[in-house]
Amino acid sequence: MVKVAIIGVGGLGGALADGLVARGVETSLCDRHAEKLARFVGRAETHLEPGPAVAGADVVVLAVKPKVTAATCRQVAARAPVGALVVSCAAGVPVAALPYDGPTARAMPNIGAARGVSTTAVLLGPKAERERDLVRLAEAFTPVGSVREVPDEAWLHVVTGVAASGPAFLLLAVEAMVDAGVEAGLPRQDALAYAAGALRAGAARLEDGVEPAELRAEVTSPAGTTAAGLAALEARGVRAAYQEAVRSAVARARELAHG
Repeated sequence: MVKVAIIGVGGLGGALADGLVARGVETSLCDRHAEKLARFVGRAETHLEPGPAVAGADVVVLAVKPKVTAATCRQVAARAPVGALVVSCAAGVPVAALPYDGPTARAMPNIGAARGVSTTAVLLGPKAERERDLVRLAEAFTPVGSVREVPDEAWLHVVTGVAASGPAFLLLAVEAMVDAGVEAGLPRQDALAYAAGALRAGAARLEDGVEPAELRAEVTSPAGTTAAGLAALEARGVRAAYQEAVRSAVARARELAHG
């Protein structure tokens, strides 16, 4: 089993740390804000500086903002063990931009890592050894979900829009459904439970490999309640709005990649 160091335990880094620690992976965490590390004290190594955090690490995950990824990588490179795999989770930062002489990779998990249900896209850098480093990536990220290797770095821009940003888009829909349920008379906690249950139900069926349109058809009776609701969504352009949300996220990831 690898030792994983995570630099930055904000939203994504914190979710990844939660998932790894919960599953017994040896984990070292670093964040300059002590309050973000507080919940991990006693369960994982915690450090305020990258140097001590990367000691003995097989995989170093950079989960910091894109604008500071290169600078953080330089700090890590000065202290990382020889041969450690440095993995960036920053949207739009090309693997070639990581200032590290050893093996590198990019990974794009999502907030599902905290519950072990992330779908993580990975890409090896030019100095990585495929057989060795794909195994290390799998050991670092399969404890928090599934891992899919992408063949080209350009794919990661699209993965960012669909998988990394996607939960926020879906949660906006859940938020709207909860508000509508409250407006119609449900207590908020009950509305949230039912809306979350609806999201889980759809996700569980998608895991079976069934197309979304086919699943929708299963619950859409002619002239029924679901048909009425879907007609309202189509009339307001919700499908086009979601497509545009993904396009905008992908475009932003590409902008970040080009400075």
